[in-house]
Amino acid sequence: MSEAEAKTTPKKMSKDVQIVAYLKANPKAKERGVMQSLDDNRDYASGDVSVSDYYRMVFAGGEKRVSEEEFEFLKAKDPAGIRLIHYQTESFNYDNNRYGFNRRFRDAVMRDIDMVMPGSDMSNFLGRKVQIDNETVFEVSASGPEKMRKLKHQSEVEIGDMYEDDETEYWTLTLRCQVNGLKPSLYRWFDNTVIPKVMSEVARHDWVNQVRVMDCEKEYSEEGVCFDI
Repeated sequence: MSEAEAKTTPKKMSKDVQIVAYLKANPKAKERGVMQSLDDNRDYASGDVSVSDYYRMVFAGGEKRVSEEEFEFLKAKDPAGIRLIHYQTESFNYDNNRYGFNRRFRDAVMRDIDMVMPGSDMSNFLGRKVQIDNETVFEVSASGPEKMRKLKHQSEVEIGDMYEDDETEYWTLTLRCQVNGLKPSLYRWFDNTVIPKVMSEVARHDWVNQVRVMDCEKEYSEEGVCFDI
């Protein structure tokens, strides 16, 4: 056997955990009402109305959108067989959006968590990613608010049966923790230390009433083959 044939690909491990935070909010409230009730430092109702102008040229067999300059040029020429249309639409642009809301939640959760393993080559990137040699090996992202039924505790979840009997949909924010292709010694730092701390900080957050975990998954990858555990 040659030296090349004897070599094997090092084992790599990954994990994807979604931490669902059920918020201290009325399930019947509207999304912006929920954000406003929880975040005292932002006004989620304020914004401005913007007006957009559209110009179209209608002719036999079709129509075409034109620029304001083209519209004015055609209007001055008054060509036969062409009808010019100018209309406006209004839209309301909020000063603060849902992305800013879930980002504030993520930043508050991650503020006091040290994601970098002592004595390693890891580096903290923007407080939400860990990189090794400029490649992201761990990342925390946020989404929501979204409405969701209550998930069962992980110990009670069965295939096709993840929700409690309660049909009510509650407001949630979700933090997703992803570990990407690490050797076991580095993987365990995130699995045993960082992710449990994230879950603990989510549960302690002032906005949160209850925490559940879903889509918790480990992968062992060796020689290009992945196995679900």
